[in-house]
Amino acid sequence: MTKKKFELKVKKEVKSIQEGGEINFRASIIYIDDIKQCDNDGEAMVQINLDKGTGSKSSIVSLLYFKKNVKKEAEFNRKILLQNKGMYNIIKEFKGYLSEELLNNEDYPEVVDETIATTIHALYRDGKKVYISENLGDIK
Repeated sequence: MTKKKFELKVKKEVKSIQEGGEINFRASIIYIDDIKQCDNDGEAMVQINLDKGTGSKSSIVSLLYFKKNVKKEAEFNRKILLQNKGMYNIIKEFKGYLSEELLNNEDYPEVVDETIATTIHALYRDGKKVYISENLGDIK
C-alpha cells in the first residue's frame, strides 16, 4: 500500500470514529493576538478537548497563525501538537479507538499521529475563523 492510500485510510477511520459520536475532539480558542498589531502573524492559546462517553481529557497549547501562509501554519502547528506532552497523551488516547491494522502498520508509523494532528489543526483553523470574526472584526 502506498503512503497516500494509507493516509486516506487513516483519515477515513478517524472521521468515522468522530462521526460515531463515541469520542471526538473539540478546539476552543482562549485568546488570539491582535492580528493588526502582529503584522498578520501571531499566536493563539487553544484548549483541545477529547470528549468520551465517560469524561474528557484536555490540554492547553499555544498555536501559531499566519494570515498569508496557511500551509506553513498547518505544518508548524502539526509539529507543535505532536511535540506537546499534553497533546501527546490526548492523541495516544484517541489512537486506542483505531483499528489494529492502522496501529501496527510498519511502513508508515508516523502517518497515524500526523493525521490525528491534522484533524485537530483543522478544528483550530475553523475555530480561529469564528473567533476572529466575532472578537476582532473582519480583517482583510
